[in-house]
Amino acid sequence: EIDPDVIISVHPLVQELTLEVLKYWEEERHFMSIPFITVVTDYGSAHPTWFHPSVSACYIPSEPIREIALEQGLNEDQVKLFGLPVRAPFWQESRSISEIRTSLKIKTNLSTVLLVGGGDGVGGLGEVAGAVADALAASKMKPLVQVVIICGKNKVLADALRVRRFGVSVFIMDFVDNMHEWMRASDIIITKAGPGTIAEALICGLPIILSSFLPGQEEGNVRFVVNNELGAYSDQPEEISQIVCGWLADPESLAAMRNRVKQFGRPRATQEIARDAWSVAMQKLDERDKQRTRLAAARERLVEEKRERRQALVATSNNIDMVCSNNPLGSCMYPFREYDEELDEPPTCLLFSRMMILFRQSIQALLQHPFHPMVDSVDRDSSRGQQRIRTE
Repeated sequence: EIDPDVIISVHPLVQELTLEVLKYWEEERHFMSIPFITVVTDYGSAHPTWFHPSVSACYIPSEPIREIALEQGLNEDQVKLFGLPVRAPFWQESRSISEIRTSLKIKTNLSTVLLVGGGDGVGGLGEVAGAVADALAASKMKPLVQVVIICGKNKVLADALRVRRFGVSVFIMDFVDNMHEWMRASDIIITKAGPGTIAEALICGLPIILSSFLPGQEEGNVRFVVNNELGAYSDQPEEISQIVCGWLADPESLAAMRNRVKQFGRPRATQEIARDAWSVAMQKLDERDKQRTRLAAARERLVEEKRERRQALVATSNNIDMVCSNNPLGSCMYPFREYDEELDEPPTCLLFSRMMILFRQSIQALLQHPFHPMVDSVDRDSSRGQQRIRTE
């Protein structure tokens, strides 16, 4: 019903079924199918269902995913490394850290640790926040650091943290729609291993501490962060707090890590994906237009051939009518009607079926003829001009 110019998938379970439907549609209509593009949204590992050799293009965020895509049967031309698409504010922000912190009404001269539990505020955020705040309060970093905790939609957690006493400056937030500002204003982020948050942190040059992950789906994201020295992983609140204190105590190493993280960020990924997807769609659309023109020309040729066959059929039927009109039995034979414009039947089939009707009618007339051998007697009454026929 929509008849799109391109289909873009960002989910691993969409490829197989959709492409089967497009293939069926193409075979039924004898027309080129709609281009289909996959955008893989995992960094370190990806389920095989992400990849289908029939896609027009497959956009990936990292080299490990490229290797998996090639192993699953895609070719080099189909696989394109652009990064993960993120919202425009993450790559359009141009203000300094000090200006952003001022707009957020937090202290501009303190190192900032950001804790995020996703939109639902999950992942043991409360325990990690308490451990990090307590460790910082007990360290020499106490007067030099502030902590921002974004609880998302977890209002119970936010209310519990607001009544808790912390030894350092802590800002507790509910769900926010300006995450790009909070990331730009921070020096470290503690979060779960969601690919979207990782991509945003990379663009912001924010060293990452992963505190949890979904088994299977996000496990590869942890390897991506740790193996590329973009951060660390621990699911133990106490260990996380020690990592935070260690990073903040070594500003030079933290600055070097920030630079390395930024190198892995791809701030133009969204634009590059959109631009390439548009290019694929326009190329396929041009090919479909050319195919539509070829099909129209072929259809015109077919119509012309049918018209010629119809004319030949009418001529043949007229010849048969002439023969039948000179035959004593011709009065029982129906003339050929004009070829039905809506009847998509080869003329030879129609001619044969009409001939069979004429043949049957001829046989019936012959059996009723007074001179047929089957007639055993004929009585004529000349005075009345009538005849009586008794047959066997």
